[in-house]
Amino acid sequence: MHHCFFSGRIPLSGLKKLLLVVFLLDFCGCSVLSADNSPEILTVGWLEQIMVSPPGIILHAKLDTGADNCSVHADNITSFTEEAPDGRTRKFVTFTVENRYGERKALTREILRTAKIKTKDGGFQRRPVVRLDICIANYFQSTECNLVDRSHFAYPVLIGRNYLAGNLLVHSADTYMTRPGCNLGE
Repeated sequence: MHHCFFSGRIPLSGLKKLLLVVFLLDFCGCSVLSADNSPEILTVGWLEQIMVSPPGIILHAKLDTGADNCSVHADNITSFTEEAPDGRTRKFVTFTVENRYGERKALTREILRTAKIKTKDGGFQRRPVVRLDICIANYFQSTECNLVDRSHFAYPVLIGRNYLAGNLLVHSADTYMTRPGCNLGE
């Protein structure tokens, strides 16, 4: 006579039943929501079109899980200061971004801080850090980006972990899996 573990002889408590269901769902490859019911993380390619808003310009970006922070190619970087109503002096930067189609947009943002970035030759470079509103696929985030001359790179934007972590999964063998689809009211 064969005895089955799940015969009617062993009563299953509520917790045991829940664990059994989770185990069976996991075993068959079915997805189970996490305890906080968070949505699935969106998978994107290692190259994607992004939208910077405002002004709503489409740029091509490399999504790099090895980079700590986002970097954006900027031309005509000009810093200036303004006095706020409370008497504090605030630093701003005006710069131009251009996409591969020749569309150019001038932006002005407050300088949040200056980043000291280590260069390949062992030196350091100082870069202004600003907040940009970026859309990849249908995911929107306002994130810190440093401004730098990236004209010697194939892609004007590098999206780092400060944007990606916990939000997007980068498929290392695929590119352009999505298009910017955030409804930003523009």
